[in-house]
Amino acid sequence: MPVIQRCSSASHISRLLAALFILLGSLPAGAQTADSADREAGEAHYRLACAECHEGTLLEAPQRSALALFPPERIVQSLESGIMATAGMALTREEKRQVAFFLTGQQAKRESTSLSSFSCHPTRTADMPLSRPVSWNGWGGEAGNSRHQPDAGGLNRDNVDKLSLKWAFAFPGATRSRAQPVVTSEVVFTGSQDGTVYALDRNNGCPIWTYSAEGEVRGSLYVDADEQGVPEIVLFGDFTAHAYALHAQTGELLWKTPVHDHEAAIVTGSVIAHDGTVVVPVSSLEVILASRTDYECCTFRGALVALDIETGEERWR
Repeated sequence: MPVIQRCSSASHISRLLAALFILLGSLPAGAQTADSADREAGEAHYRLACAECHEGTLLEAPQRSALALFPPERIVQSLESGIMATAGMALTREEKRQVAFFLTGQQAKRESTSLSSFSCHPTRTADMPLSRPVSWNGWGGEAGNSRHQPDAGGLNRDNVDKLSLKWAFAFPGATRSRAQPVVTSEVVFTGSQDGTVYALDRNNGCPIWTYSAEGEVRGSLYVDADEQGVPEIVLFGDFTAHAYALHAQTGELLWKTPVHDHEAAIVTGSVIAHDGTVVVPVSSLEVILASRTDYECCTFRGALVALDIETGEERWR
């Protein structure tokens, strides 16, 4: 029978404590101090701006234990340009980072998502011209929103059970994905919760290019194509009520336009383009703002804004 040895002597206990202090002391003192200060400050800001809803009083709000599972970047983004932007209005960017650190125990990364963040390599690069037409565009697949995929893909009831996973893509800094992709036989265009727009290689799911928008991209992207159906311009809106146009091949920003100046304005719906005009649906976040005692409701009910596809200038609303 194995013998269990017990720490019976004071000297043995002293040696264990000494080893523990040496281990703790090996951590940089400055890092310990900075982390402690950030955690304390984050807790104070959380109690002031967040605890009222996230400590159980509002059933619809994620509890603190659930927030602890979020990526810290997601919490910062939510307080800056997401659903909790109204709660974060009184906080600086650094204070929002401290709240995220208090909740998750992790420091939010400061750099935006870029190609260097990924270890895989696409089979094509951004300097290779696109040549294949769009097969699924916008929210409904095409301008009529039929949400019907023709049989060009060869999928039918006889072979649907033979489908297998080719690749999967994990969105960095995100806990959800709401932007429906635009698909060609070369590229998949989609947006993400942290505001990054991706052009993914259709063959292996690796990013060809990325673009960082101001806020979360919730609606589907829409691609304006040439006469042969080849993508030219990628269009979308974000949670900060901006509309964007990107060069489909390279991801270069062509224009960026604020579509409304009301503090409750957001874009969560999907944009669409027709005959040189981009139509952007603008939603209202007053359902959140109205919870503030200092907010006078109701001053905004949303809008529909039309922009010039070449310049981003407003045509009508």
